[in-house]
Amino acid sequence: RSLKILSAAEQDEFDSPPLLSGDSRKAHFRFNQILQALVKQVKGDNHQIGFVLMFYYFKIVQKFFFPKSFRNQDIGYVARQLKILDFEADNFQLDKHSFKRYKQTILQYYGCTPFDQAAQILLHQKIYLLATSHVKPKVIFNDCVDLLLAQKIELPKYNSIRNVILDTIKDYTVSVLQQLTNCLSLEHIALLDELLSFMDGKAVYKLTSLKS
Repeated sequence: RSLKILSAAEQDEFDSPPLLSGDSRKAHFRFNQILQALVKQVKGDNHQIGFVLMFYYFKIVQKFFFPKSFRNQDIGYVARQLKILDFEADNFQLDKHSFKRYKQTILQYYGCTPFDQAAQILLHQKIYLLATSHVKPKVIFNDCVDLLLAQKIELPKYNSIRNVILDTIKDYTVSVLQQLTNCLSLEHIALLDELLSFMDGKAVYKLTSLKS
């Protein structure tokens, strides 16, 4: 599992909440009547702030992020929206059980589905088709993201998509090797082995020497 699709910086950006300017925050963080009604069902300052931020982040990028990665500027902005005075962003916390429950509510509100086994099967089918055309892994990754967005499926963490890509490419490779094994005679296999052996006294494949 050594295939690196995104750089470390790209991975961090993909797995982190969007970095918003002041104007972007005002444009995206709109506290409407529907959201207000939903928040009334949530008790406690941390829980209300957490729910609203999960709601906003999902609206922007169709993803959920661990509460510990929520940006302090966003926490402070939402606290002021909710008229929660003197709230310290560094003290914000949200338990896993509540996070999971709020996630289900938000998915239902937006008419989206979680990244589950059905979503992985969908990606597997897409990736397998792309693998037959020898598409680069990064292009495959971006196509997977586009497919999930179009199908209104929650975008998971980078590694979740990467692992499906790796497993599918492995399946495709095994399939190709099996087809070759079925098509080649023992004589053909022996000839290929010979071509892939080194020339006498040289670190050069015999097949390579035929190209020159």
